[in-house]
Amino acid sequence: MGQRLADGSQESLFAPSVANPTLPTATSLAPVAPAIHYRGGLQPYREWRSRPLPAPTSHSSAILDGLVDIVTEEGPVVTARAFQLYVRAADGKKVGSSIREALQGAVSLGQRRGVLVSRTELDGGGPSDAVLRIPGTPDVVRREAGPRGSIQEIPAAEIGALMEHLMSGSRPLTGEALYRAVLARYGKVRLTEQTLAHLARIDPATCRTSGAAGQSQTHSRCARISKVRALGGRNRRCSPRIRSSRTDSQSSRPGSTSICQ
Repeated sequence: MGQRLADGSQESLFAPSVANPTLPTATSLAPVAPAIHYRGGLQPYREWRSRPLPAPTSHSSAILDGLVDIVTEEGPVVTARAFQLYVRAADGKKVGSSIREALQGAVSLGQRRGVLVSRTELDGGGPSDAVLRIPGTPDVVRREAGPRGSIQEIPAAEIGALMEHLMSGSRPLTGEALYRAVLARYGKVRLTEQTLAHLARIDPATCRTSGAAGQSQTHSRCARISKVRALGGRNRRCSPRIRSSRTDSQSSRPGSTSICQ
């Protein structure tokens, strides 16, 4: 049914009205994506969803596939954490010496094949302290602690980037106040002696000491924290980065080029 018009035609009740400009259009009803604000400036941590993996006594190629899966989701990730995740997924409980050797062999295979990058971020650390990532992915990502239980499970450069951020604010933090602020951002409270020592090794402010000639020199303990400024902002005091062509003894020798500039 419809209304009879003057020309004798009939207007349908279901015809769209073009005379009413107040009706909403599809464009005006389109949802607007909200701005993303990460809590404390830290991105959410993407946790690897566990799945059954081959026994760590399997062939290195089979182990490597599982490790790549873990690192793809959680990288950059400390090697010790990646190994622990693998062992648990393979129905194991402890990363013993023989299992660690097999997993490390798979990491070496991944480096040769170009599917894994392993980088030491602090001097004095062993292979399990190295950080794993997929080639082409960022070296440093500031993230929440997530499932990482201890501060040692967080890559040193990631902590360093957070320190840079906290040191560059309107009220820059240093020393113990800085370390407590770092723990607070990660949802942790206890500043134990072990945690204090670990954070002090990463603290960019400890990268500089006064040399005999009044020139700043580099502590080797923090010389290998790499590319912290990438996501942490430019550090006015210290910008640690890798100098793979120089040994630690060379980098701390008077007159050598400082890694922290």
